[in-house]
Amino acid sequence: MKHDNPGLTGVDLAKKYRISEQSVSDILKRSDFWLNLDDDTALARAKRQRKVNYPNIEEAMSMWVERAIWNRVTITDHILQVKTKEFADRFGTAGFNASAGWITNFKKRNSLSSYRRRGEIGSAPLQDIPRYRDELQTLLQNYELKNIFNCDELALYWRLEPSKTLAYAPVWGEKKTERSNYSYDYL
Repeated sequence: MKHDNPGLTGVDLAKKYRISEQSVSDILKRSDFWLNLDDDTALARAKRQRKVNYPNIEEAMSMWVERAIWNRVTITDHILQVKTKEFADRFGTAGFNASAGWITNFKKRNSLSSYRRRGEIGSAPLQDIPRYRDELQTLLQNYELKNIFNCDELALYWRLEPSKTLAYAPVWGEKKTERSNYSYDYL
């Protein structure tokens, strides 16, 4: 607003947006930062900027979470806690423990919520359906109809991934196959 109309004063902006003049001043001092901020980052989605006690851990965890969400890795509070401790050890931060309170506040600062994965929409290769249908019909010709049954929903529960994950928005599930089994290698 001030960028487009330099004649506006800090007092005018404070009244218009119902914030303090000091807040307007702080925002204007960092206007280059705010104008060049990528809209897709957690910082851009935050409603307010909060100072953190361990900025290096915070930044590392924010980047790790964004990458994990992009790679569709399931994230739980326990995984966050383990990864945070790992970063604290790497940075040599003494006296830091990733307490439940810190994890809760981290999720608030980064706009993370727990979402249940819905459906298997992410696993359907729509372009390959006709080819797979033909392959299946060819394969099934070798069997009697009474010997054909559906094992599609059979799951090995000891390898079953949690149904909830932390994310910025609702996420779609993905059917687990031999090639897409959940891997802890990413962690």
